[in-house]
Amino acid sequence: EWLAPPPVLAALAKRSGLELERADNFAHVLQHRLDAADAKERSRALSTLRAHSVPDAVAGSLSPAEWDVAKLYVALVFRKAPAEADVVRAMATVKRSLGSARWKAFNAADRMALVRNCAAGGTQWRSFVEPPPEPPTPHDAPVEAKQPQPAS
Repeated sequence: EWLAPPPVLAALAKRSGLELERADNFAHVLQHRLDAADAKERSRALSTLRAHSVPDAVAGSLSPAEWDVAKLYVALVFRKAPAEADVVRAMATVKRSLGSARWKAFNAADRMALVRNCAAGGTQWRSFVEPPPEPPTPHDAPVEAKQPQPAS
């Protein structure tokens, strides 16, 4: 176990091409996972805890003492930073896909978020490019057929 300030870890990670995406209290992360997990996944997670000398992990939770200890830790999420060439290609892709006017409508931070998502292989940026789906047409509206007019 090591005690290190997150800015120091972020700087060390950056040297290795990683970016600190998130730092969350471990107890919050664990609680979120247990809340979101189905019974099978929860059982598997708690079996793993028991196998690692956590004896009081029973019935979907930890003991109060174990929760106190979990609150001392931080879960860090790092993401591999895209290479500069990937960012340049992604910027061209996003800018071309959005069009000049829409590209300029975003502020600089939002533009970079779209570009980074594209460079990392994400798909969220596409939701800003693709047109919204057509609204459904009402099926109950009567369709009037034109009656042929008699020739006069």
